[in-house]
Amino acid sequence: MKSIKTLPLEKLMEIAKTPIKEDEFKRLPPAKRFVISSDIQDIGDKNYPIPAFLIYDRYERWCDLYKVRCLDKKAFFKELALYFNKKTTSAGVHYMMSPDGFDLSPAHAEYIKNQKPKKRISNGKKTKIKKEHSD
Repeated sequence: MKSIKTLPLEKLMEIAKTPIKEDEFKRLPPAKRFVISSDIQDIGDKNYPIPAFLIYDRYERWCDLYKVRCLDKKAFFKELALYFNKKTTSAGVHYMMSPDGFDLSPAHAEYIKNQKPKKRISNGKKTKIKKEHSD
């Protein structure tokens, strides 16, 4: 099977214009469902480096809104890397995508970094998610 990155532009446009049925949508991988329903795009040379923590925060809010079980960070970003280019810098990991829908202000970034860890329900028990160190 060919990688989506090697398909010609005409084929990608044809795929994008084909409507997805609800049953098919539910069978898509979680990160792909998030990307499609949030209308996150790869716009070529106009892409912007979006910090990974902002993407994951938006993904968690999407999961809460649609009552979908969230993937852990490692699994989510492994899947997301199939659809978007990853760029690692001294400032952290970024994914090259359209900035539409992301609040890229420094104040919002600071707010996300300082949020308290979320409590998630796992097997009927509330568990506290460990917050990563921001060194």
